[in-house]
Amino acid sequence: MVLKGGTAAPVTIAGSVSSDTATFDLTTAQSLTLATGTVEWGVVLDDGADDRVTVSRGTTCVLPDPAAATPASHASTCLALVETRIQGQLVNGEDSISYLGVNINYLSPAELEALRSKYKAEINSELATRQGINRSPFRTIQLNR
Repeated sequence: MVLKGGTAAPVTIAGSVSSDTATFDLTTAQSLTLATGTVEWGVVLDDGADDRVTVSRGTTCVLPDPAAATPASHASTCLALVETRIQGQLVNGEDSISYLGVNINYLSPAELEALRSKYKAEINSELATRQGINRSPFRTIQLNR
């Protein structure tokens, strides 16, 4: 079997055939060379001399290693969405749309900025927690008159 995907070099996996079943074992070292994303595979019969025949082809998806991946937090996901909406509002300037008689009002720029500040603060708190910094939710602010 040959696996190809992304920019990684093709991986060749030896297999065994018994009756109408083929078995292929991918080693850990081989799996680490595969790029994340869509990978093409092909089963090729080779007689060891000059004859090679492709008997099957297809695609599969290689997912990131869950042990190595850091999932995005709710706050970072929401911050990305809010910032995308702010950019979209800057480009098209729409405050609302009407579709099939239904009116949809978007959040105002002030509401979006408030959400942006909220999610940035949550992300900073998450980072501080990961780094072992103890931050109190209460702060004293002195105002000069």
